[in-house]
Amino acid sequence: MNQAKNSLLLSLLFIAALLISACSDNDKKSDESATPKESAMPKEDSTQNESATQKESTPKKESVAKVENATISGSVNYSESATPPAESKLYVRLNNVSLADASSVNMEELVFDLSDLSIPVNYEFSLPKDQLKANEQYAVRAEIRGKDDGLLWTTDTNNPVDAAKTSQTLDEIMMIEVKPVTAGDSILDLISVVWEVNNINGTGVIANSKTNLTFAADGKISGLSGCNNYSGDYKIHNGKLSIGKLAVTKKACQPEVNGQEIQFLNAIASVDDFSFNSEGFLVLKGNNDKTITAQRP
Repeated sequence: MNQAKNSLLLSLLFIAALLISACSDNDKKSDESATPKESAMPKEDSTQNESATQKESTPKKESVAKVENATISGSVNYSESATPPAESKLYVRLNNVSLADASSVNMEELVFDLSDLSIPVNYEFSLPKDQLKANEQYAVRAEIRGKDDGLLWTTDTNNPVDAAKTSQTLDEIMMIEVKPVTAGDSILDLISVVWEVNNINGTGVIANSKTNLTFAADGKISGLSGCNNYSGDYKIHNGKLSIGKLAVTKKACQPEVNGQEIQFLNAIASVDDFSFNSEGFLVLKGNNDKTITAQRP
């Protein structure tokens, strides 16, 4: 009886040992499957990290906008056969002539010593393109002055510049010789002459724009303002000239001529003095530095 019990007990112990061993094996397999394999883990690329670090540490270069230049070129000539005296200088200027009631603004100036140059003279302006505004007007003028700064030749026409173009070559600028006229500052020198306007507020005039003045002995002034006729009264008192309100026709003008006409009428309305310069030109002066220069035919 005791021997049978002992055999049964040993059998139970053996079975229990087998169960414990099986459970232990299952736990190990579970732990192994839960633990990630080292070979499956991605390795960091040290070279890639170093490159990324360098990119982050390298400062970015700021891009500098390239400034676009505009070039305006051409030549200056005159028709007379006379030669400028020694030490004469040619001045070529790029002017802003946008304001009808103000003097032009000199933007660029080129000076040529004619001692070693012969006419015609080539010129070229180069300036940042953004200085030429699409809604403004520009022109090139030229003049020759002697050693004593006396005016010898000058332009009497408008030479417009196209502000929209990056590069342009203008037609040849032809200057006229300034012919001195002996004159005193009196009404006798002023009247009965058709004075041809060659300069308004320092901007010259448009070619064939027909701007002129005539002072009659009866106190009447009349002429062409560009494409319209005008007339009115004038007075000279104590050497001062005053011009009354002008009647002007209302013809439609080309835009450029219209702008010059407004400039002329504004200038003549402000005139309070007149004189003749050393070249014999009639110079009408008004307020705010407005001027009209005219010459005999």
